[in-house]
Amino acid sequence: YFTSRRPGSTGNKTDAYAEYFEDIYESTLNGTTWSTPKNLGAPVNSENHDACSGLTAEGHTLLIYRPGKTFLTGDIYSCDFDGTKWSAPVALDKEVDSDKWQEPSACYSPDGNTLYFSSNRPGGFGGKDIYYVEKLPNGKWGKTLNLGPQINTPYDEDAPFIHPDGKRLFFSSTGHENMGGYDVFYSVIDSNLTFSKPVNMGYPLNTVDDDIYFVVTGNGNTGYISSDREGGLGEADIYKVNLHENDLVYDVHTGFARSDSGAPLDANLTLIESKTHKIAGVFKSNSLSGKFILLMAPDREYTVLCESDGFVSESIHMINKELDFEIKLKKK
Repeated sequence: YFTSRRPGSTGNKTDAYAEYFEDIYESTLNGTTWSTPKNLGAPVNSENHDACSGLTAEGHTLLIYRPGKTFLTGDIYSCDFDGTKWSAPVALDKEVDSDKWQEPSACYSPDGNTLYFSSNRPGGFGGKDIYYVEKLPNGKWGKTLNLGPQINTPYDEDAPFIHPDGKRLFFSSTGHENMGGYDVFYSVIDSNLTFSKPVNMGYPLNTVDDDIYFVVTGNGNTGYISSDREGGLGEADIYKVNLHENDLVYDVHTGFARSDSGAPLDANLTLIESKTHKIAGVFKSNSLSGKFILLMAPDREYTVLCESDGFVSESIHMINKELDFEIKLKKK
């Protein structure tokens, strides 16, 4: 199931930018080939925006985002599949959905007893935060709780997804140590529902563009992500990611790109693994401060190529033990 703007949407409406309203589609993987996408139609899709937000592990309950009547408002709806058809979407409890704010994405824990969702409601740490609610014995949702400053930042956290093993939370953030736009992070969940410090999943899953709505298949070996990175077929495209346990382990290093006079630079940094000569990541410095981060696999050697318009490029060799460093470029 995925969200798309394309001709043939329910209602066939377009917005102020002449783009079709979002609808939810389904496609089935047959071997290595995806079937032609099919619009789910009514009652799942309406004449307005409908976005696929989450799906239970067994695939029988779909979470849908629908925008509200005013800017930056919208709620999560739920509908069920009875084996032949989908039920009409119903808004979630008021503990989750708020009248004046936006809840753009949500997901269930593997056992269905905890719901994680993002919201821009007041009382958070800034922007959109990730919250959770637990199901009560009567089937209702309990009190909404913020995941706290370990997960949430003054920026936006969105698109929560719980790994099928129930031990890892994936989400996208414009805060933390990110490469640009939204990046995908993961945090390990212990038995007390305590979350570890988020880890950036790194290149090539993350880029300097928006990388968001990451999900993992039931066996945990394959992921899918929405990204508006260069090389796509349009705006945001869906990409497949082959996952390996080692892909989830990175060290974060901070550096600064500056001119020889000390002024911060808007620079592009390419991380190349010395042994294989393969590109391990592409990063960008902040144009105002010159600050950048590099994500490196443990115990490997790298070459960092730093480039900025109007300056002579510089390559430096480094071992993944140096924590903070500075790269200075000379004017051409």
